[in-house]
Amino acid sequence: MPPVRISEARSPLSDRALPITLHPSGGHKAVSLVYLALFAACLVNAVYPFPSTLVGLFFRGAIALWALRGLVVNFVYLYPRSTFLKLDSAGFTVCHSFRQRQVRWSAVRRVSTVDVSSRSRVLRVGWQYLPNYLPDGKPIGRLTGWRSQEFDGVLSENYGLKPQDLADFLNQLSDRFSTSDSFQTSDRLNLLEATTAAYSAKALAVLAQPLPVELSTGLANVITVQAIVVGVICWSQFGLVGAWPIILLLSFVVLLYLRPHTNRLNIHRDGFTIHSFLSKETVRWEAIAQFAPEFTRHSSYVTSVRDKKSTKKGGQVR
Repeated sequence: MPPVRISEARSPLSDRALPITLHPSGGHKAVSLVYLALFAACLVNAVYPFPSTLVGLFFRGAIALWALRGLVVNFVYLYPRSTFLKLDSAGFTVCHSFRQRQVRWSAVRRVSTVDVSSRSRVLRVGWQYLPNYLPDGKPIGRLTGWRSQEFDGVLSENYGLKPQDLADFLNQLSDRFSTSDSFQTSDRLNLLEATTAAYSAKALAVLAQPLPVELSTGLANVITVQAIVVGVICWSQFGLVGAWPIILLLSFVVLLYLRPHTNRLNIHRDGFTIHSFLSKETVRWEAIAQFAPEFTRHSSYVTSVRDKKSTKKGGQVR
């Protein structure tokens, strides 16, 4: 397929051929390098010399964990494939710290600049979905700064461009390539009509994304925090020698929950797959009559599903 060119000249990107991949600006990368050096210095000072008291170990350990987290975050940010914005004729893909979010042009109502800071004027680019992509047209943004402006998503970077130039270019692409996509509008809402609290916000956020879609509960974060608290308590009570079996067991449990696909729901055209701890179960849409809260032990994931594609025609699923 030959590359698509945008003829409008309202944006610095107008003369570039699709697909276009944008990365963070050199200035942001330079700042991240400075932070990387500072966190490395903090980590060295926290572990050397090694503290001899329990109080010193606790506080220096907290500083070391904070510095280690900063090192990982900035190192990931500097990796070329971790943060980018990819634009093509189908939609755009936002990737931040390896977490991707795909949005089709047919789902976008408008793109505009958003002030994401309550203290100073920090402009980013945000977008709104069409009303038929969200029940009652309610926004599902998580940050109060731009949720109050009824935006459903916001880019974490301006990728070296002026916010207004980037917003104008995205609007050009949306106006040019947005087409009626029956599966992306009505059938997607019928496929996943409602979810429980564990998945509702994320499910609404991905209604406009192409299948397959993967949702998680965030249970691994809760288990990790609980394991750290229990490990610190055991360490303070029994010492390192007495607490190491418990700490080893807690580490094993945390690693199990941090595995890919643990406690996740994967929704695809053929059905959905439930990943729960060490087990996995796949259910096809044509096998489902109806979901209700008391219908199955998996009702905590989905409360109701209506799929027009579950009927068979000619021996195949439509």
